[in-house]
Parts: sequence; structure tokens; C-alpha cells
Amino acid sequence: MSFVAHSLLPRLRERPLLFLDFEASSLSGGSWPVEIGYAWIERDRIRSEATLIAPRGDWTMADWSDAAARVHNIPIEAIRGGRPADEVADGTDVFRQFEVVSDNPRWEQLWLDRLREGRPRIEVRPLGRALRARLDDRAANAAVQALFRSVAEHRAGPDAERLARAWLLATRTFGLAA
Repeated sequence: MSFVAHSLLPRLRERPLLFLDFEASSLSGGSWPVEIGYAWIERDRIRSEATLIAPRGDWTMADWSDAAARVHNIPIEAIRGGRPADEVADGTDVFRQFEVVSDNPRWEQLWLDRLREGRPRIEVRPLGRALRARLDDRAANAAVQALFRSVAEHRAGPDAERLARAWLLATRTFGLAA
């Protein structure tokens, strides 16, 4: 086996990336997720899903913030009509097939853990770590610049797509596998 082919083996074994974003009830330690959005790249195209999350009975309104609701523009009435949290949590089991990344892993981890309470933990890794591990410096810098130039809607689905779009742009620009 040539050196070039051998150096590609680790890359072929990497799990695909899943770009994760949440909107939440507030930025308090007891906050809970109100919307989940995630995106992945499949055959050089971005796929995404997003859903509102109806709060569990033990997620209290004491951790609801009207200021947060103004930022993400999701009223409590819409959230109460979302999918049940346990149903959404069950759907996240598929995340184990991916390396889950976010540009804000501390908060995304808190909300994913809260959503998946009682289920095996799925780690949310920093997007920057994936950039450094999977892309060369030029492509990683291109991804960072694409993120800085993009506008965030403060909705989970579009925010997750924004991360995936930056990654895809960087990999296409430098002829790398997404």
C-alpha cells in the first residue's frame, strides 16, 4: 500500500459530521430546549431537520425568558404545540452514527443532555476541533471566514444549515471530501 493511500485510511473511517443547534427557553443553568435543528452533508448536498419541542412537565416556566423568545421569535404557545420532548429525544438516537459538532458546544451539550435525560450521552464536540482534525489550514480558514460572513437567523434549523454550508464551501473550494 502506498503512503498516500495509507494516509487516507483514517479519513475514510471518520463518522460523518452532524451540525447541531438548539434554541432554548433562556440562558439560565436550568434552561431547556425549545427547538432542535441539525444538518448533515449527503452526496455533496446539505440535508436538515428542525422541530419545535414541547416542554416536559418537569421543565419549569421559571426558566422561560421573554427576552430569549424575542431573539429566536418562538412564542411559548408555538412551543407548547411542538413535538413531545421524549419523542424528539428518541429521534436523536440516530446521532450516534455521526460526530456531532457545534459552534457553541457548551450550551448545545447542556440542551442535548437535558433533552436526552435518562438516555446514553452523545457528545457534542467543538466545530473548531473538527476543522483542525479534518481539514488542512486553508480549508479550515475558509470555513471560519464563511461562518463570519453568514447571517444567523436565530432559528435552530437555519443555524445548523449555516454551519454545514460553511463546511461544504470550504471542502468544495479546496477539492476535499465533505
